[in-house]
Amino acid sequence: MVKKESAKRGYMIPEEISASLKTRESPIAKINWINKYLKKGKLLSDRTKRSLYEIEADLYASSKDPELRSKAVTAYSMAGREDRAAQIMEQQAQLREECTLVNKWIPASFYYDAGFRYEKAGNIHKALECYKKSQDIDPKQYPKLNPHMAELKTRLSEGQLEKTAATASIMGIIAGIFFLSPNVTGNAIANLTNQTTSFLGAGLLIVGLFCGFFWMKSRKK
Repeated sequence: MVKKESAKRGYMIPEEISASLKTRESPIAKINWINKYLKKGKLLSDRTKRSLYEIEADLYASSKDPELRSKAVTAYSMAGREDRAAQIMEQQAQLREECTLVNKWIPASFYYDAGFRYEKAGNIHKALECYKKSQDIDPKQYPKLNPHMAELKTRLSEGQLEKTAATASIMGIIAGIFFLSPNVTGNAIANLTNQTTSFLGAGLLIVGLFCGFFWMKSRKK
């Protein structure tokens, strides 16, 4: 019944794909079926393709064979999961770094690729870490990374400053409203006069609004 319905449509829905994969016992058999099904191309939606690539990547990543595990990088990338692709690439770099028979430029290039993928995924901290490792292993091969790493460090510090400004804005506004509210301060802060609480409230509110303005301006850059 499933086969007839999918044949009429010309494609399979996610539930039918899962059912078809369950009938194949070995990971290789599942991978081969996915690759065959992906050749349908235009008949598949982008969402279905990404889902299939991610399933394929998970199967590759779970393999004990280093060659199959390395194929997970491309599959995760095709699935739009650059974060997972970077993790696998970093693991591959670590394995090659530990092997004394491997030329140093090989793990260095793997760390560079991992850094590139982390950067693409938006993980600047991990990108800098991997770029640094590639330089440490093979400094002659990656001297041009220095300006780019400096740019990433600036972006990272700006991002941290944005988070600090956002936090300060929220806390300042909440604290300002708290001190400016006579119903709250009259009972909760008995040792302070209304003039003092009003002064503190206005000051904290101004700080909160200023930080909020700074945060919004930095977001527009």
